[in-house]
Amino acid sequence: GFVSNRIHHVDVVRHARSSNNQFTTAFRMSSEFAEAGGDGNYKDSIESARRRLEERIGNDSASSSSSSSRGNYRLSSTAKEHRKHEIELLNKLRHGDEAMNDLWALWFVERGPAGATALLETQELFQEMESASAVNINMNKAERKLRAIITEHGHQWAEPVNRLATLYYLQGKFKESIALCELVLEVKPWHFGCLSGIVLCYAELGDRVNAKLWASRRLPPMEAQTRREEWVDRAVEEAWRSLDKSFQSDPMDDVVVEKEQRNDGGISNDDGAWQ
Repeated sequence: GFVSNRIHHVDVVRHARSSNNQFTTAFRMSSEFAEAGGDGNYKDSIESARRRLEERIGNDSASSSSSSSRGNYRLSSTAKEHRKHEIELLNKLRHGDEAMNDLWALWFVERGPAGATALLETQELFQEMESASAVNINMNKAERKLRAIITEHGHQWAEPVNRLATLYYLQGKFKESIALCELVLEVKPWHFGCLSGIVLCYAELGDRVNAKLWASRRLPPMEAQTRREEWVDRAVEEAWRSLDKSFQSDPMDDVVVEKEQRNDGGISNDDGAWQ
Protein backbone atom coordinates (compact mmCIF):
# COMPACT_ATOMS: atom_id res chain seq x y z
CA GLY A 1 0.00 0.00 0.00
CA PHE A 2 0.96 3.62 -0.52
CA VAL A 3 0.53 4.52 3.15
CA SER A 4 0.36 2.56 6.36
CA ASN A 5 -1.41 3.31 9.61
CA ARG A 6 1.78 5.09 10.72
CA ILE A 7 2.30 7.81 8.10
CA HIS A 8 4.82 10.27 9.45
CA HIS A 9 3.31 13.67 10.34
CA VAL A 10 5.75 15.72 8.26
CA ASP A 11 4.96 13.69 5.11
CA VAL A 12 1.26 14.37 5.58
CA VAL A 13 1.91 18.10 5.95
CA ARG A 14 4.09 18.18 2.85
CA HIS A 15 1.51 16.45 0.67
CA ALA A 16 -1.44 18.29 2.16
CA ARG A 17 0.00 21.75 1.58
CA SER A 18 1.53 21.56 -1.87
CA SER A 19 -1.61 21.21 -3.96
CA ASN A 20 -3.29 24.07 -2.14
CA ASN A 21 -0.64 26.63 -3.09
CA GLN A 22 -3.01 28.36 -5.49
CA PHE A 23 -5.51 29.00 -2.72
CA THR A 24 -3.13 29.91 0.08
CA THR A 25 -1.44 32.44 -2.22
CA ALA A 26 -4.59 34.50 -1.74
CA PHE A 27 -3.49 35.41 1.79
CA ARG A 28 -1.06 37.83 0.18
CA MET A 29 -3.13 38.74 -2.88
CA SER A 30 -6.75 39.01 -1.77
CA SER A 31 -6.67 42.77 -1.27
CA GLU A 32 -5.59 43.16 -4.89
CA PHE A 33 -8.28 40.78 -6.15
CA ALA A 34 -10.93 42.56 -4.13
CA GLU A 35 -10.47 45.62 -6.32
CA ALA A 36 -11.85 43.78 -9.34
CA GLY A 37 -15.02 45.28 -10.80
CA GLY A 38 -18.41 43.64 -11.31
CA ASP A 39 -22.02 43.69 -10.21
CA GLY A 40 -21.98 40.56 -8.02
CA ASN A 41 -25.07 39.11 -9.69
CA TYR A 42 -24.12 35.41 -9.48
CA LYS A 43 -26.37 33.99 -6.77
CA ASP A 44 -28.75 32.06 -9.02
CA SER A 45 -26.09 30.70 -11.36
CA ILE A 46 -23.87 29.61 -8.46
CA GLU A 47 -26.79 27.89 -6.76
CA SER A 48 -27.55 26.13 -10.05
CA ALA A 49 -23.91 25.07 -10.32
CA ARG A 50 -24.05 23.78 -6.77
CA ARG A 51 -27.11 21.61 -7.51
CA ARG A 52 -25.43 20.18 -10.61
CA LEU A 53 -22.29 19.40 -8.64
CA GLU A 54 -24.25 17.70 -5.89
CA GLU A 55 -25.88 15.47 -8.49
CA ARG A 56 -22.50 14.66 -10.05
CA ILE A 57 -20.65 13.84 -6.83
CA GLY A 58 -23.37 11.63 -5.42
CA ASN A 59 -26.65 11.58 -3.60
CA ASP A 60 -24.95 11.28 -0.22
CA SER A 61 -23.41 14.71 -0.51
CA ALA A 62 -26.63 16.20 -1.85
CA SER A 63 -28.76 14.84 0.96
CA SER A 64 -26.20 15.86 3.55
CA SER A 65 -26.13 19.39 2.17
CA SER A 66 -29.90 19.80 2.11
CA SER A 67 -30.45 18.33 5.56
CA SER A 68 -27.69 20.12 7.46
CA SER A 69 -27.43 23.77 8.36
CA ARG A 70 -24.11 25.56 8.63
CA GLY A 71 -21.77 23.35 10.65
CA ASN A 72 -24.69 21.25 11.95
CA TYR A 73 -24.06 17.57 11.22
CA ARG A 74 -23.36 14.38 13.12
CA LEU A 75 -19.83 13.59 14.21
CA SER A 76 -18.57 10.17 15.22
CA SER A 77 -16.74 9.83 18.53
CA THR A 78 -13.44 9.74 16.61
CA ALA A 79 -14.41 12.87 14.67
CA LYS A 80 -15.36 14.61 17.92
CA GLU A 81 -11.86 14.01 19.25
CA HIS A 82 -10.43 15.36 16.02
CA ARG A 83 -12.65 18.44 16.36
CA LYS A 84 -11.36 19.06 19.89
CA HIS A 85 -7.81 18.88 18.59
CA GLU A 86 -8.78 21.20 15.75
CA ILE A 87 -10.08 23.73 18.27
CA GLU A 88 -6.77 23.59 20.14
CA LEU A 89 -4.92 24.33 16.88
CA LEU A 90 -7.30 27.13 15.94
CA ASN A 91 -6.59 28.76 19.29
CA LYS A 92 -2.87 28.67 18.54
CA LEU A 93 -3.41 30.81 15.44
CA ARG A 94 -3.77 33.87 17.66
CA HIS A 95 -0.04 33.57 18.43
CA GLY A 96 1.36 32.76 15.00
CA ASP A 97 0.99 30.84 11.72
CA GLU A 98 2.78 27.66 12.80
CA ALA A 99 -0.48 25.86 13.62
CA MET A 100 -1.64 26.27 10.01
CA ASN A 101 0.58 23.33 8.98
CA ASP A 102 -0.94 21.13 11.66
CA LEU A 103 -4.46 22.13 10.64
CA TRP A 104 -3.77 21.27 7.00
CA ALA A 105 -2.45 17.89 8.14
CA LEU A 106 -5.45 17.23 10.38
CA TRP A 107 -7.92 18.13 7.63
CA PHE A 108 -6.06 15.85 5.28
CA VAL A 109 -6.35 12.71 7.42
CA GLU A 110 -9.82 13.13 8.92
CA ARG A 111 -11.01 9.86 7.37
CA GLY A 112 -7.98 7.80 8.36
CA PRO A 113 -5.48 5.77 6.32
CA ALA A 114 -7.80 4.61 3.54
CA GLY A 115 -9.12 8.11 2.87
CA ALA A 116 -5.66 9.64 3.07
CA THR A 117 -4.33 7.08 0.57
CA ALA A 118 -7.00 8.04 -1.95
CA LEU A 119 -6.37 11.74 -1.40
CA LEU A 120 -2.61 11.29 -1.78
CA GLU A 121 -3.22 9.65 -5.16
CA THR A 122 -4.96 12.81 -6.35
CA GLN A 123 -2.02 14.80 -4.94
CA GLU A 124 0.33 12.92 -7.25
CA LEU A 125 -1.82 13.93 -10.20
CA PHE A 126 -1.68 17.57 -9.10
CA GLN A 127 2.10 17.40 -8.96
CA GLU A 128 2.32 15.82 -12.41
CA MET A 129 0.31 18.72 -13.85
CA GLU A 130 3.55 20.71 -13.87
CA SER A 131 4.18 18.91 -17.16
CA ALA A 132 2.15 20.75 -19.80
CA SER A 133 1.49 17.59 -21.82
CA ALA A 134 -0.10 15.88 -18.82
CA VAL A 135 -2.30 18.72 -17.60
CA ASN A 136 -5.62 17.82 -19.26
CA ILE A 137 -5.27 14.07 -18.70
CA ASN A 138 -4.34 14.44 -15.06
CA MET A 139 -7.01 17.07 -14.40
CA ASN A 140 -9.63 14.63 -15.63
CA LYS A 141 -8.18 11.79 -13.57
CA ALA A 142 -7.95 13.98 -10.48
CA GLU A 143 -11.54 15.14 -10.92
CA ARG A 144 -12.83 11.57 -11.21
CA LYS A 145 -10.89 10.45 -8.14
CA LEU A 146 -11.97 13.43 -6.05
CA ARG A 147 -15.62 12.93 -7.01
CA ALA A 148 -15.34 9.27 -6.02
CA ILE A 149 -13.85 10.22 -2.63
CA ILE A 150 -16.61 12.77 -2.00
CA THR A 151 -19.30 10.31 -3.05
CA GLU A 152 -17.91 7.72 -0.64
CA HIS A 153 -17.35 9.99 2.35
CA GLY A 154 -19.83 12.81 1.78
CA HIS A 155 -19.02 16.52 1.66
CA GLN A 156 -18.61 16.57 5.45
CA TRP A 157 -15.00 15.57 4.83
CA ALA A 158 -14.11 19.05 3.71
CA GLU A 159 -10.62 18.60 2.27
CA PRO A 160 -11.48 16.56 -0.85
CA VAL A 161 -14.17 19.13 -1.63
CA ASN A 162 -11.63 21.91 -1.14
CA ARG A 163 -9.23 20.17 -3.51
CA LEU A 164 -11.93 19.73 -6.13
CA ALA A 165 -12.70 23.45 -5.76
CA THR A 166 -9.00 24.12 -6.36
CA LEU A 167 -9.07 21.96 -9.48
CA TYR A 168 -12.11 23.78 -10.84
CA TYR A 169 -10.40 27.10 -10.18
CA LEU A 170 -7.39 25.93 -12.19
CA GLN A 171 -9.76 24.88 -15.00
CA GLY A 172 -11.43 28.29 -15.03
CA LYS A 173 -14.72 26.89 -13.68
CA PHE A 174 -15.08 29.69 -11.17
CA LYS A 175 -18.80 29.37 -10.41
CA GLU A 176 -18.45 25.64 -9.81
CA SER A 177 -15.46 26.32 -7.59
CA ILE A 178 -17.46 28.85 -5.57
CA ALA A 179 -20.30 26.34 -5.12
CA LEU A 180 -17.82 23.82 -3.70
CA CYS A 181 -16.18 26.44 -1.50
CA GLU A 182 -19.60 27.13 0.00
CA LEU A 183 -19.97 23.42 0.81
CA VAL A 184 -16.58 23.44 2.54
CA LEU A 185 -17.46 26.54 4.53
CA GLU A 186 -20.73 25.01 5.69
CA VAL A 187 -18.68 22.28 7.35
CA LYS A 188 -15.70 24.41 8.37
CA PRO A 189 -16.47 28.14 8.32
CA TRP A 190 -12.91 28.66 9.61
CA HIS A 191 -11.20 26.90 6.65
CA PHE A 192 -8.68 29.64 5.88
CA GLY A 193 -7.53 28.09 2.60
CA CYS A 194 -11.06 27.91 1.24
CA LEU A 195 -11.84 31.44 2.46
CA SER A 196 -8.92 32.65 0.39
CA GLY A 197 -9.91 30.50 -2.56
CA ILE A 198 -13.41 31.90 -2.81
CA VAL A 199 -11.90 35.40 -2.99
CA LEU A 200 -9.83 34.29 -5.98
CA CYS A 201 -12.91 32.93 -7.72
CA TYR A 202 -15.04 36.04 -7.28
CA ALA A 203 -12.13 38.19 -8.39
CA GLU A 204 -11.78 36.16 -11.58
CA LEU A 205 -15.49 36.71 -12.21
CA GLY A 206 -14.99 40.45 -11.77
CA ASP A 207 -17.33 40.50 -8.78
CA ARG A 208 -15.89 43.25 -6.62
CA VAL A 209 -18.63 43.15 -4.00
CA ASN A 210 -18.32 39.47 -3.10
CA ALA A 211 -14.54 39.49 -3.45
CA LYS A 212 -14.32 42.23 -0.84
CA LEU A 213 -16.92 40.54 1.36
CA TRP A 214 -15.02 37.25 1.48
CA ALA A 215 -11.65 39.00 1.74
CA SER A 216 -12.91 40.54 4.97
CA ARG A 217 -13.54 37.03 6.36
CA ARG A 218 -10.11 35.57 5.63
CA LEU A 219 -7.54 34.97 8.34
CA PRO A 220 -5.91 38.36 9.11
CA PRO A 221 -2.11 38.58 9.21
CA MET A 222 -0.31 38.70 12.54
CA GLU A 223 0.35 42.40 12.03
CA ALA A 224 -3.38 43.02 12.48
CA GLN A 225 -3.40 41.53 15.95
CA THR A 226 -6.84 42.74 17.04
CA ARG A 227 -8.57 41.47 13.91
CA ARG A 228 -6.57 38.26 14.12
CA GLU A 229 -7.77 37.56 17.66
CA GLU A 230 -11.36 38.37 16.71
CA TRP A 231 -11.12 35.93 13.79
CA VAL A 232 -9.76 33.19 16.05
CA ASP A 233 -12.46 33.85 18.64
CA ARG A 234 -15.18 33.45 16.00
CA ALA A 235 -13.58 30.33 14.54
CA VAL A 236 -13.24 28.67 17.94
CA GLU A 237 -16.80 29.60 18.86
CA GLU A 238 -18.18 28.08 15.66
CA ALA A 239 -16.09 24.95 16.09
CA TRP A 240 -17.33 24.49 19.67
CA ARG A 241 -20.90 25.11 18.53
CA SER A 242 -20.68 22.34 15.93
CA LEU A 243 -19.22 20.03 18.56
CA ASP A 244 -21.94 20.87 21.07
CA LYS A 245 -24.63 20.08 18.51
CA SER A 246 -23.01 16.72 17.86
CA PHE A 247 -23.06 15.85 21.56
CA GLN A 248 -26.79 16.59 21.58
CA SER A 249 -27.52 14.01 18.86
CA ASP A 250 -29.04 10.59 19.44
CA PRO A 251 -26.43 8.17 20.90
CA MET A 252 -27.44 5.57 18.30
CA ASP A 253 -26.55 8.06 15.57
CA ASP A 254 -23.02 8.06 16.88
CA VAL A 255 -22.78 4.28 16.44
CA VAL A 256 -24.01 4.52 12.86
CA VAL A 257 -21.75 7.43 11.95
CA GLU A 258 -18.75 5.76 13.58
CA LYS A 259 -19.24 2.73 11.31
CA GLU A 260 -19.72 4.95 8.25
CA GLN A 261 -16.55 6.94 8.94
CA ARG A 262 -14.28 3.98 9.81
CA ASN A 263 -12.89 2.83 6.49
CA ASP A 264 -10.46 0.35 7.97
CA GLY A 265 -10.22 -1.51 11.23
CA GLY A 266 -7.65 0.69 12.93
CA ILE A 267 -8.75 4.32 12.79
CA SER A 268 -9.89 4.58 16.37
CA ASN A 269 -6.71 2.93 17.63
CA ASP A 270 -4.45 5.17 15.55
CA ASP A 271 -5.82 8.62 16.35
CA GLY A 272 -2.50 9.72 17.81
CA ALA A 273 -0.56 8.72 14.71
CA TRP A 274 -2.96 10.55 12.44
CA GLN A 275 -3.01 13.74 14.47
